[in-house]
Amino acid sequence: MRWLWRADPPFQQSQFQPNPKPVAAGRHIIWLAATLVALSGLAVATTLYVLRGEALHTGKKLTRSLAQVIEEQTSRTLQAADQRLQLAAVRLDALKTERQLNRDTADAMLREQLKELPFASAIWVLDQDGRIAFDSTPGNTAVSLADRDYFKVYQQRPDAGFYVSAPVRSRTNNRWIVAVARPLRTLAGGFSGVIVASLDPSYFDTLWREIDLGHNGAVAMFRRDGILMMRSPMDEASMGKGFASRALFTEYLPRGPRGSIITLSPVDGQERFTAFRTLPAYSDLIVTVGSPPDSYLGAWTRFAVLSSLIWLAAAAAIALLSMQLARQARQRRQTEQRFHQLAQAMPQLVFIVDAKGEVHFMNEQWTIATGLPVEAALGRGWVKVLHPDD
Repeated sequence: MRWLWRADPPFQQSQFQPNPKPVAAGRHIIWLAATLVALSGLAVATTLYVLRGEALHTGKKLTRSLAQVIEEQTSRTLQAADQRLQLAAVRLDALKTERQLNRDTADAMLREQLKELPFASAIWVLDQDGRIAFDSTPGNTAVSLADRDYFKVYQQRPDAGFYVSAPVRSRTNNRWIVAVARPLRTLAGGFSGVIVASLDPSYFDTLWREIDLGHNGAVAMFRRDGILMMRSPMDEASMGKGFASRALFTEYLPRGPRGSIITLSPVDGQERFTAFRTLPAYSDLIVTVGSPPDSYLGAWTRFAVLSSLIWLAAAAAIALLSMQLARQARQRRQTEQRFHQLAQAMPQLVFIVDAKGEVHFMNEQWTIATGLPVEAALGRGWVKVLHPDD
């Protein structure tokens, strides 16, 4: 091979510069991995936040629906009790008209009516003085109940109809009862006594427990004056207590017959999202259904934990992969440095060309042999200094 020698050009020593591409590639990999992990983490967090909001919204909507179901159920229960009391009053009048009214016939009739009320424990009749005249439970005749509010209400309000009393302890078995009553009238419309049925709060506790309100859910029925009528889970220490100072009675009920609030329970101090509804047929009664917000998030929490673990595993895999690629880039750079050092130390021309014949590397022997800088040989510049015959 013959070179096209020129008039001795000045000698230019070429300084070898390490190829910066592997270094830049390693940094690019690390930045790309960090960006990917950050963006994916942001996407997961945003998705979980949105899903959490949807879970809370769905839970609140479900609580409102359950409040409506319980309101309708409780209304039907009270209506059944009211109708049974009215029917028993009609039967008493019929026995009296037929001149068959006595303690045995009346008590038997009351027991028959009681069979149709699985949520009631007894039915009895008070005379105009407040003493038990007839009773489905033997042994209580002539006991005075004139001090009970379900008797006194008709003395204070003679035109009162169906009445639901505050919870009281039964004098027969010392259990909590909620009495529902209707007045008995003479043919002339005068007051002749009261017919009463005792509702068993434990029945409602059992019934309401079948509704899945999640952990620490609660159902309660209040009177508009704030008296706690019954509750599930049952809390005997709170039965009959007044909670009229609570925001439910002072602020929310005056605005409308139904609604929802987040409040601390006056019974157990648990924070709950509470939906309340007034019974349409019995406007003095309000049912409340409450669930802790956390109870709506059980499925979301499990999904959040699982997705977070998957994201962490993916982020760890990306980090490990990027570290491995960056390590390989450093190793490649070190290898290239060693090759360049070895190639520069050789007294022969050392060069690398690709399949197209383009030079990608030329050692400094080129400059010594030709007087041209190494850069002049890169690409296809080396062809220019070849003799035409070559």
